[in-house]
Amino acid sequence: RVWDVEFLHRAVRRARDLTNRRARAADAPQRSRLGAVDAARKMDVRAGGEAARWRVLLKYRERDLTATGTAYWECLRDERDELMEFVYVPATSMRLMPVDREDITVEVSRKMTAIGYREVRRRRRCRRYVQLCWGRQLVYYKSFDDPRIMSAETGTYYASEAAFREAEPHAREATEVLHFTPNGIAPPYSDYGVPEWIHAVLAMRGTRESEEANLHLLVNHATPSCYILVSGGKLAAGAAEKIKEWHSDNAGPHMRGRPCVIEAEAAGGTSAPLASGALGSRVRIEIKPVRDLSTEDALYQKYEEANARKIQQQYRLPDLLVGRSEETNRAQAEAVIEMAEGQVFHPRREHFDNDVMNGRVLSDKRTRFWRYCTNGPRITDPPVLVKMLYDLSMAGIVTPNEARTFLEA
Repeated sequence: RVWDVEFLHRAVRRARDLTNRRARAADAPQRSRLGAVDAARKMDVRAGGEAARWRVLLKYRERDLTATGTAYWECLRDERDELMEFVYVPATSMRLMPVDREDITVEVSRKMTAIGYREVRRRRRCRRYVQLCWGRQLVYYKSFDDPRIMSAETGTYYASEAAFREAEPHAREATEVLHFTPNGIAPPYSDYGVPEWIHAVLAMRGTRESEEANLHLLVNHATPSCYILVSGGKLAAGAAEKIKEWHSDNAGPHMRGRPCVIEAEAAGGTSAPLASGALGSRVRIEIKPVRDLSTEDALYQKYEEANARKIQQQYRLPDLLVGRSEETNRAQAEAVIEMAEGQVFHPRREHFDNDVMNGRVLSDKRTRFWRYCTNGPRITDPPVLVKMLYDLSMAGIVTPNEARTFLEA
């Protein structure tokens, strides 16, 4: 029966998964190369079902690309040399070694027709990767599709597996690494790739400096509440030093609302109080609040607004998707989402689907009847769609069941 066949297939898959997990657990001491945090992330990637594990991998990849401009996946193969699993490798622990001086011949599978592949020979110059673990241990990797045998302990290439076992009997063979950069493009001055926000780094630094200046003023209350201005006289002895000490030594929360008093004396050199006009010239004292001269709110608000715009433009995101749009109706929101999906998000998914998954991974596995495609949001207008199907149904072009199937799809 069909039910029996499906049951047997599920049982075989469970047994195979159990065997693979036991083999990985037995080999765990030799393959341990991540710290406590990275090991927890690795376990998180492998936990749960296949769909959840794949989503976690994609999430970590996107996070590393956004923060550092580069991301890495370790490629594990089975005994038949077929891709079996991807493992997340933190981008902060990986380093690129120089490209090999000598090129090698590599056989790669290229899809020539819809269901046909062809082995193509290409000359390629590969590179090695090294991971710094625990601040001490070095683990070497080789490029994807590199057929040579390399030691994970020393990064040395060997002509055969027998020579490798003879030279390093306790070492492990290096695995491959998939290296990602934003849209697959690396600048000419760096092979690592750069994050998209790199061109707005000065704006980010300026925003941080302005925020720190505002925080300093808010915490220390370095601005007095008012000044006492004196005219018709001159500052008394030591008044200037007193003002400097007030600003340098007396900053802090206890200075909130405390005025800065300025002493003065008459122009003739004799002290003259405010109510007395007999001694020397008349001294006029005026209390001037500082709040009337300062800004109503924090400093550099327009500068920070311009910097936020510059950073947002690096990702080509509209205001609606970053929460900056205050008044937006439904028609405007749908138009903005459709524009962002067509010009920003879909090209990013298309590069990963075609160049990485279909062009390299599935071609390596010689997959013929399947192709990888990342699902995107369905942008539709339900009222317009329902009205169109209703008109088609009333005209006899489609049946109600066909219209229902179209809506469910």
